[in-house]
Amino acid sequence: MQNLGGAVSLASDLLSGLEVDSARMARNLDLTGGLIHSEAVMMHLSEQLGHLRAHDVLHEVALRIAEGGRDLDPALQEVAGITLPPGVIGTAAQIGTAQEMIDRVLRRNARP
Repeated sequence: MQNLGGAVSLASDLLSGLEVDSARMARNLDLTGGLIHSEAVMMHLSEQLGHLRAHDVLHEVALRIAEGGRDLDPALQEVAGITLPPGVIGTAAQIGTAQEMIDRVLRRNARP
């Protein structure tokens, strides 16, 4: 248990000065052209196309995005004629219940 206490103390020290810049985080995520959502897109495409075809499509989409000038939705439309339904790549779908878990941990460990 002593190791756990030390780890918690170290984590507390490391995070005590952490400042979150949400706007900068969003800009960083946008730099991926939507590829940050590849896992969710792959799961959706696999249901529609089968795993192997979905992999090939997503690979081609990623290449087009990497070449520049495209984002995920238009590249997917170009490659496979597919438009993703709302919620597949939205922030809420990716985060899920993470914010609720974070808030719970912060409340539990808040210092008076």
